[in-house]
Amino acid sequence: MNKEPLLSICMATYKRESHIRRQYEYFVKEMEKIEEGLVEVIISNNASPDGTSDFLHSIEGRHPWLVINQNNENIGCAGNLKLLLHMAKGIYFFMPGDDDYLRRGLVNYLVELLQDSSCAYVNLKTRLICERTKAINAEGKLYPVPYGEFVNLTNKQIYKCLMHDHSNLKFQTSCVVLHKLALQSEKEGAKIFTEEAINSNHSTFRSVRAMQQGKSFFTKEVWVLGGDEATWSDQAINEQSYDSQFISDLNKAGIEESDCRRLHKRITANHVAGYLANKELRKQWKSTGYSGFGINLIPDLSYLVVRKLLRKFNLSKGFETIIVDPEVFGIEADSTVANLQGGE
Repeated sequence: MNKEPLLSICMATYKRESHIRRQYEYFVKEMEKIEEGLVEVIISNNASPDGTSDFLHSIEGRHPWLVINQNNENIGCAGNLKLLLHMAKGIYFFMPGDDDYLRRGLVNYLVELLQDSSCAYVNLKTRLICERTKAINAEGKLYPVPYGEFVNLTNKQIYKCLMHDHSNLKFQTSCVVLHKLALQSEKEGAKIFTEEAINSNHSTFRSVRAMQQGKSFFTKEVWVLGGDEATWSDQAINEQSYDSQFISDLNKAGIEESDCRRLHKRITANHVAGYLANKELRKQWKSTGYSGFGINLIPDLSYLVVRKLLRKFNLSKGFETIIVDPEVFGIEADSTVANLQGGE
């Protein structure tokens, strides 16, 4: 591939042979409709001990748009993601997860959308899918921004996005950014945050900086189903600490200090609510002396409870329900479709 591609789609993988086979089949079909040189797909295998390495060797060199990287040793998740960021040659950078399900037509959709050079950031609407039952969660949060149009966001609007759904901005599968801004935010983040905080929130910071420096676009349609094979429950306490470190320093990127304090409380309350709802997490939390909890969290915990009740009675305006057709994601419709409304 000689000329600079418009889009780099980068995928880190480790011990996910069945998923990476599925992803390869998906991209083979997607790339049939794409002009050669517009998109590159890079897969970086983090020294997987299963059949992932053999499979990737078998497809290496088959397509001009496909780049295979095989790490000689496991360099860690953060290291592999950083490596992909620097391997990418595209104007835009997109990093879906190897266990995610991407909607058919996504690559062509992004190529058409990203022709507008004023765009710095695209947020792809996502839902979760249960890997065991293939049930899709139909309910999702709504950002307080216009959907389906290019918009310049103020720092106050970006703060509201973080307040409303920090976890989605942290989920890098939903975020497409200008590659040069992704590289820039990596350098800036290294100066502002601790290594743990930026490793945990690199996608969040990347999104914030991109939204600050160009137009943003939030899609109306669901384009990604997030797989559930990865679980963060075993490091939930660490994630709370890293989120706290990250948010406390976010004002150095232009978010007002008072907003950072409010955001810190809301995110901590979200973590605490998760601990209270899960027996194993409560044990972990207790072992740390109930880290992060204090009487100042009561208003935010109360807010989360009220919001949960409003959702239960379909009175909340901050959420929407979209029935997703599994077939547009290459998932065969079967008896699990009856579970679409609830998900897991």
